[in-house]
Amino acid sequence: MIKVLLLLLTTLASTALAETESTFDEPSCLASNIQFWYDIYTKYDQSDGLIIDANSPEVHILEHISLPSNPKKLKLLVLRTKANFSQVGIKVRLIRGIKSRFEAGVKNYLRLKPLIEEEVFNQGLPKEISLLPHVESSFNPKARSKVGAKGLWQVMPSTARMYGFNPKKLMDPTYNTKAGLAVLSDNFNELGSWPLALTAYNHGLQGVKRAVKEVGSLDTCKIISEYKGSRFGTSSRNFYASFLAVLRILKERDLF
Repeated sequence: MIKVLLLLLTTLASTALAETESTFDEPSCLASNIQFWYDIYTKYDQSDGLIIDANSPEVHILEHISLPSNPKKLKLLVLRTKANFSQVGIKVRLIRGIKSRFEAGVKNYLRLKPLIEEEVFNQGLPKEISLLPHVESSFNPKARSKVGAKGLWQVMPSTARMYGFNPKKLMDPTYNTKAGLAVLSDNFNELGSWPLALTAYNHGLQGVKRAVKEVGSLDTCKIISEYKGSRFGTSSRNFYASFLAVLRILKERDLF
C-alpha cells in the first residue's frame, strides 16, 4: 500500500512538473520577441537605443541609435527619429538596453530568491512566477514608477487597497511580494492561463478579458497578434515575451 501511494505521489509530482514546464515553453510565434528582450537584457545597455514599430505584434529593429547622456540632446534625438519615421507612416517606440541594470538585478535576485520562492511556494504557484520582478523592477525593492507603482512587483497603491493590503507597506519586499502574488493568483483564477495571467499583470485583468472576448480565443499568441485594443500597446504585447526571455537567461546561467 505504501509503495502504491509513493508511486502515485511520484506520478502526480512528475505530471505537475511536466505541466509547469510546458506552460512556460517558448512558443514559436514569440521567438523574435523573446530574442529581442533577451538581447535587451544581455547585449544592449543604456547608450543603446532600439527603434521598433510600435504597431507591429512582431518585434523588428528598425534602427539602432547611440543615445547621448545629455537629457536635452537625448530628447531632441528621439523626437527627430520619431518624426522621420512618422513621415513614412510608421509609429515607432524607443526601447533602451538595460544590461547593467539587469545584472544588478540578478545580484538582488540571488539575495532575495529564498524569500520570494517561499512566498510563491506557500501560495501554490509555479516557481517560474518568482522571476517576474526582473521584468517589473530589476529586483529593486525601492523601485517607484512614474505612475506610482511600488516595490519589487510594482504594485499600485490602488491595487493594494483593492486586495486588502496597506499601500504604506509596499516597500517591504515580503509584503510587496504577497500583494503581487495575490494579483497574479486572481488573474490565473479568472483566466485559467499563466501566459494570460502574466499579460494581465501589465494590461489589467479586465483588459485581457476584453481581449479574449473580442478575439474569441484564450491563445496568447492569437491575442498578441490580433487584438487591436487602444491600450494594448508595445508593453502589454511584449510583457510575456520579456518574462520568457528572463526565464531563458537564468536557466542558461543555472540560476533557476
